[in-house]
Amino acid sequence: MKKIFILSENTDRTTTDVMYWLYYYGYTCYRINMDDKSISIISITDKFLKIKTDFGELTMEPNDYVWARRFGFYDVFVSRESNEEKLQKKIFSFMERRDIWKSAYYWILHHCQFCINPFSFTVNKIDVLEHAMRVGLKVPEWIVTNQKVELLTKMKHIRKVAAKPFNTLFFSNNGKTTKSITNCFSYKQLQTFPSEFPPMIFQEYIDKKYELRSFLFDKQLFTMAILSQKDKKTKIDFRNYNHEKPNMVCPYKMPQSYEKKLLHLSKRLNLFSGSFDILVDNNDEFHFLEVNPIGQFGMVSIPCNYMIEKFIAEYIIKQMTQ
Repeated sequence: MKKIFILSENTDRTTTDVMYWLYYYGYTCYRINMDDKSISIISITDKFLKIKTDFGELTMEPNDYVWARRFGFYDVFVSRESNEEKLQKKIFSFMERRDIWKSAYYWILHHCQFCINPFSFTVNKIDVLEHAMRVGLKVPEWIVTNQKVELLTKMKHIRKVAAKPFNTLFFSNNGKTTKSITNCFSYKQLQTFPSEFPPMIFQEYIDKKYELRSFLFDKQLFTMAILSQKDKKTKIDFRNYNHEKPNMVCPYKMPQSYEKKLLHLSKRLNLFSGSFDILVDNNDEFHFLEVNPIGQFGMVSIPCNYMIEKFIAEYIIKQMTQ
């Protein structure tokens, strides 16, 4: 009999909610948290894949069903107390762990049923922007550079510029974790930059009326409007959450023509699932920012009553029984 395996993280509540629905419909599933410290590959053959977890050994066999949800070990946490040797060892350990698991992913691709290709979880931000423009999505003016002269030339007609790194970097210090987020600069502030700096993505800053988070799964879009523009803490990047006074959110229906463009983009990027970030300006124009191929959906599902968790569980059951 086919078994259901879910690759996730310890803290991902949405995975738990999908599992509840699977149990409700009478299906047993096995969760593998990729950020468990004890997790490791025991053995790989053409007949099975054995994995050690905190809950014991699990064996995947050909034709089992796998939902690749999240991969916690893709994040590198940098401690400010670490010396160079410790940092090099940590990075080496991370790279070894990542590459060993690639072998397991290839095994899954060749032997199991799956709804999401594990290798589709990484997209290049610039590649996404290029494809977005080709399908007719409006994208804020952008440049990737480490040269001040290039930046000033490109942005000379832009009033405000948003700067963001290619990846999210986490810093740990005295038990507290912080992460890199988007920052905003005026053109005058850009002139104070050094002549060279680490390469970053710079985009025209859009004065938003509100922003949209749209979660994609199996060609279905579940969209939420986030009224983040009036809070100084979330105005530039709503991920800088205000837990004391959360942003107001509500269900949102995008124009059908715009949804078609997002679906066209997802097809070009080979994305089955992901979260789109979009800004709507004061003229009601849509500005595409990026797509997260993993993406949170609990924050969209629960306040908007979309029941995405039930939708995903039913999709998995339908695929298994075909």
